[in-house]
Amino acid sequence: MAGRARLAQPGDEQPGHPARVVARVAVDADAQVADGAQQPFDFDGSCLQLTGAFCNPKPVQRPRPPILIGGRSAATLRVVAEHADLWNIPGGDIEDCVRRGALLDGFCAEIGRDPASITRSIHLPVSYDRAAATRDSIAEAIDAGFQHVVLGLPAPFPDNVARWVATEVIGQLPT
Repeated sequence: MAGRARLAQPGDEQPGHPARVVARVAVDADAQVADGAQQPFDFDGSCLQLTGAFCNPKPVQRPRPPILIGGRSAATLRVVAEHADLWNIPGGDIEDCVRRGALLDGFCAEIGRDPASITRSIHLPVSYDRAAATRDSIAEAIDAGFQHVVLGLPAPFPDNVARWVATEVIGQLPT
């Protein structure tokens, strides 16, 4: 686990039953936490074993890089409650996203974790033809408690798309 760490994600193209994939995310998160504890380190997880492992270069974040886990299934949200610093949901119906956030809050309560310790993130699509609708979606997500918004830009990208997003979408949001 040298340099930047990239954990498995439930949406990754990985073989196996979805429950095994979610379990792999949990094991990867445990290993990420373990690698900052001491050097060298050993880790014995259900699907990942490391002996005498080093993390070099060492992460600049302390005590470790933040762990972001994305997904919406109950199994994934349990792993988020146990391990994540940030949770990302791939957009969709905002009411469903809010319900998933409430489910996450419940899983946090079960293990005694403050749900506010997890940054809520949402991925929202950008409509080049409907900037106002994109702004409305962003405002709705923020009003629903999402602190971090990832904007998905569909290809093909228009010329100067970054400037357009900055001025027509982000720059026009109410403060």
